[in-house]
Amino acid sequence: MLVLQINKKGYFMSKLLSGADFDLFLLSEAVVKTDVTWQIDGRINEAYFKTGNDGDDQPEQEGSGNGTLPYIPWRDIRGRIRDLIRGKTAPGLLRFQLIFDKDAAVSGTVPDLGAALPDGFAYIMRIDFDGTDIRIVTSAESLSAVVFDPAGRKEASQQWDAAAAYYLNLLGIDSEQL
Repeated sequence: MLVLQINKKGYFMSKLLSGADFDLFLLSEAVVKTDVTWQIDGRINEAYFKTGNDGDDQPEQEGSGNGTLPYIPWRDIRGRIRDLIRGKTAPGLLRFQLIFDKDAAVSGTVPDLGAALPDGFAYIMRIDFDGTDIRIVTSAESLSAVVFDPAGRKEASQQWDAAAAYYLNLLGIDSEQL
C-alpha cells in the first residue's frame, strides 16, 4: 500500500477531471459531497442498455468495463462528476475508488504501465479529498475469493505501488509519501 499526499491540488484535479490522463481507470465507486451527498456505484447497469419491450432502443453504451470488471470507464463519467462539483464552493468531500484497467494500459496508451502487473488482481487507486488535503492510497486485491495467496498479493501490491508512483510522476503530479 502506498499513501501519497498531493501538493498541487488544482493541477491534480485538472488532470483527474478535465484531461484524459486517468482514462486508464474504471470507477467502482464515488462519493461527492456538495449541497447534497452523491453516492455513485460504478457498476454498469446492463439492463439499461438492452432494447425495451416496446421496440424502442435504449441509449448506446459508451463503455462496458474491461470485460473482467463490470465498472464504468472513468472517461465516460468524469464529465458528469466534474459537473457535480463545479461552482464557487469547494466540495466538502470527494472520494473516488478507481480500478486500473490493465487492458487499456497494455494497448499502448502508456508505456508498458500494466505489462509487468500480475493477472488476477484489481489494482486500486483511492483518491480522497477531505475539503483540505488530497490523498491517494493504492492497493491490490485478488479477483478470486477462492484463492488467498498473501505472498502473491504482497508482490502484486508492491508492483502496483511502483507503477502508480511512476505514472503520477510521469504526469508531473507533485506528491509526498506519507
